Amino acid sequence: MDDHTGLPAFHFDRTKSGLEVAQDWIAQGYVSGFSGALRIKPVWAQRGAARFTCAVESRHSNFVGLVHGGVAAALVDMAAGTAAMTLIGPGETILTVDMSIRYLNPAPLAVEELTANAVVTYHDARKAICDAKVTDPAGNLIVLGTAHIALRPARKAKES
Repeated sequence: MDDHTGLPAFHFDRTKSGLEVAQDWIAQGYVSGFSGALRIKPVWAQRGAARFTCAVESRHSNFVGLVHGGVAAALVDMAAGTAAMTLIGPGETILTVDMSIRYLNPAPLAVEELTANAVVTYHDARKAICDAKVTDPAGNLIVLGTAHIALRPARKAKES
């Protein structure tokens, strides 16, 4: 358990593919750490795509009573990163190296949930480019985002 959120920890199993790790995370739901603190969780993933939701709470508020833009940016980063993660093999990792966010509409705190859908639009052996959309339950487009994700090879075991 995590002391701050009271949520269970998630173990990133490096012996599994990225898609298998994503499926494990979906099965577990909310986990400790940054995603759990924001009430963000993955709900669906397939090779090259992922969907995340955020249960909107009053703590997500900015000073004018809207969902803080950083919450939507975090949703984009997690969904895009997971979409890219579904492409990697056992032992490989990912790292967001660049992200662009366009805020199109405000999200009032009255919305119960925000959803981020991300898809890999380009990838090669070293990188993936992912597009993501964050919407509210009525389908209103809140944010468009693009993330450049580095695909990092498995580390070689150190020789003794």
